[in-house]
Amino acid sequence: FTILTACRSGEIFGAKWQEIDFKNKVWIIPKERMKADKEHRVPLSQEAINLLESIQEYTQPQDFIFPAPGNGTMLSDMSLTTLIKRMHEQKLKENGLGYIDPKQNRVITTHGFRSTFRDWSADKTDYPREVCEHVLAHKLPDEVEAAYLRGAYLEKRKGLMADWAEFCCKLLLVFIEKSHNKIARSTTTPPVYLQNILFVYIDDIVNNYPKLRTEITHKYVHFGSGHKD
Repeated sequence: FTILTACRSGEIFGAKWQEIDFKNKVWIIPKERMKADKEHRVPLSQEAINLLESIQEYTQPQDFIFPAPGNGTMLSDMSLTTLIKRMHEQKLKENGLGYIDPKQNRVITTHGFRSTFRDWSADKTDYPREVCEHVLAHKLPDEVEAAYLRGAYLEKRKGLMADWAEFCCKLLLVFIEKSHNKIARSTTTPPVYLQNILFVYIDDIVNNYPKLRTEITHKYVHFGSGHKD
């Protein structure tokens, strides 16, 4: 969700269900929680909506969307950092590389997710700079900000976030292929968490990206006993 929305980790940790407008696919972050002290509307891609719907039943409407385990309070600032560090250390044991930011030559960070989005939007899309900057809730000139507050460019931002989600899912196919090949060579049952990641996201991609349906079906429909999805 952090990657799909390109939001700051603090905005993610403080997110509550009442801020999500499922009908219009918009996340409305109140100004009290924004760095610029202005309300921020985040267009949600279908992938982000699907993710939220998949976890909604596990929390209460007044709760944080991503509560801390056990007590249900807001996650600490170090939660994602700790998770990324743990993932890096695990990957480092597997391939000796881990998850390194090639630009900074250090372990990836949550801020790096936002930087990646900005680089991608500038290099791979034709969206105006102001649209990309507003997605990141960066300060804009007053006259441009006024246009955004009137709702201008909202549709463009929706399109941008949908394109970003599709780009991320294409990268996910690489992960699926590598995981599929690794498990196919293994004589043991894949870990449950890995099965869940693969099957949930394969299903999501198949449903939302018809262009990729044939490729995925041919490669992965047979993957795992009893998992025809």
